Amino acid sequence: MNRIDFSQFDLQGITLQDFEFIQAAYKDALKGLSSGFAPNYVLSGCDFTISGSAPTDVDCTEGYIVIDGEVVKVDAFSVTIPTIFDLKWKIIETPTLPTPALFGDSSLRDVHFKRRAIIDATGTLSAFSVFRQKELIYQIANEPISPESIGLIPEWEPGSTPTVNPAFKIDGHICHLIGDFAYKATSPPTPTIPYLALLPPKAQPITTIMRQTMCCDWDAINNVPINIGTTWVIVHTDGRIRAPHNTGKTIMLNFSYPVN
Repeated sequence: MNRIDFSQFDLQGITLQDFEFIQAAYKDALKGLSSGFAPNYVLSGCDFTISGSAPTDVDCTEGYIVIDGEVVKVDAFSVTIPTIFDLKWKIIETPTLPTPALFGDSSLRDVHFKRRAIIDATGTLSAFSVFRQKELIYQIANEPISPESIGLIPEWEPGSTPTVNPAFKIDGHICHLIGDFAYKATSPPTPTIPYLALLPPKAQPITTIMRQTMCCDWDAINNVPINIGTTWVIVHTDGRIRAPHNTGKTIMLNFSYPVN
């Protein structure tokens, strides 16, 4: 990491450029430490508790998140957003003490700022696309482990061949979901966002997990996916897996999360 030799300052005073040099040194070092996994991921904490669908109430614990390579603090908060699709991260910057500072012209100006990440519907980074550091480490390692099948409730069934039936793998304190599924009933479910499977205790997440994932139709003749889009999957702490019903659409499972 870059540094300043302060032993030389008995002959020269500290300047604004010196402080900028120090700030840049720490910023570059943190970016280097955080950039080895992905540009955006949860470093620690930031556990969600979610209730409701429209509007959606969100409680989040304290933690740290990496956004575009920058490590940002997350203060514990509660917020209500229009729908679950508005679960988006946003960085805000606000003045903090000892601001404001008194300048030589007798004016007061904000010169100290804190940057925090919050959930806000106007944000640009979907929370469904932000993984946790432990999940990324697991995906990089990708050790071969025998999967265990996930039993679907009657309205749901494995999506399309030749893809893998829904299953999970446990690697230490990480659970990895794989496979695909589809809603096959002809009538809308009750409730409209039902659960499709119930995971056993060992595969239940420590906190509610939400992930954006791919969905598609399947061309059985050419054996390829068509009409590809995105949807979301939620895994609750009691093991319920939920996803929007869309008759005939295949929804992919391919993500990881921490377990006890």
